[in-house]
Amino acid sequence: MIAPTRDLIAFAAAVYLPDKDCSYAHRGNARETGVSKGEIHEALAVAGNVRMWRTM
Repeated sequence: MIAPTRDLIAFAAAVYLPDKDCSYAHRGNARETGVSKGEIHEALAVAGNVRMWRTM
C-alpha cells in the first residue's frame, strides 16, 4: 500500500474511534508523506459521516 493512502486510512480510523492523540499523530504522518490539507479534510469528513450513520 502506498504510504499516503495508508496514512489517510489510519487518520480516518483514528477520527472514527475518536482518539485525539492518534488523530494528531496520523495527521502529521499523512502531511509528512505528501497528503494535502484538502485530502485530510476529505478523510475527516468521510470518517465523521461514517460515524454519524453507523447506527442506521
